[in-house]
Amino acid sequence: MARKNQGLIIDVLFALPWWVTALLSPISYYFFKYELPSIVSSSHIAQSFIQVLSSYAHIIAGLIALIALINFFKYIHRISLIPKVASFSSFSSPKERLNALTWREFEMMVAEAYKGQGYTVKETPTGADGGVDIVLHRAGEKVLVQCKQWRTQKVGVKTVRELYGVLTADNADRGIVMCSGSFTREAESFARGKPIELIGGDRLLRMIGAYQPITSDESLPKLNEKLCNRCGSTMVKRTAKRGANQGKQFWGCSSFPRCRHIDNL
Repeated sequence: MARKNQGLIIDVLFALPWWVTALLSPISYYFFKYELPSIVSSSHIAQSFIQVLSSYAHIIAGLIALIALINFFKYIHRISLIPKVASFSSFSSPKERLNALTWREFEMMVAEAYKGQGYTVKETPTGADGGVDIVLHRAGEKVLVQCKQWRTQKVGVKTVRELYGVLTADNADRGIVMCSGSFTREAESFARGKPIELIGGDRLLRMIGAYQPITSDESLPKLNEKLCNRCGSTMVKRTAKRGANQGKQFWGCSSFPRCRHIDNL
């Protein structure tokens, strides 16, 4: 049980932002070196254990500092993924650009793209996702995302059906299947009319282009453009002409009335 708890603590430390673990390092040293020994216990075993922990204060703080350093380099790598894809101008297709990443980098890049849209992003542990790689939260909405970076085949209906099952069981608002290529007709047919979006490589690159323009492709949105997170089209500022919000501005999808998604300014 102790070994399992130690593993859990390590997992938590690696999941924290790098700057949090950097702060925890000196704090942990002060606590174990000076605060913990001041605790008086009637138990001889407990008192001995406290003294041992205190003597290892510098090692504990050093390990946390090492984790902070690892987290920092992971953070630097993560935020470089979108510019990395944007710089692959020699590749002729979106699929080739996205397939230049590892599957893990692909998931991290998708997570960063949604962070840029204002979502709170939670990535599920590797190997235990239950069909979900990323969970998004924004304005009370819960969105489940499954990422597929398949290099040789289209994403089929089985993947979409599995996500729909998880979506229903988890009571989430909608789901997204994100891939580097495209989807089969059966997958598109199954998703039609359901709260599931299928986002292929072309549209994903448009999402990326909203935050890091790819200069070799003028068709991608510019840095200051906002994309609809439902259909990928450009959002435009509009003014409500009637109703309770009459006169107020909002973001409306440029593909209206096909897509009626709106966002507050």
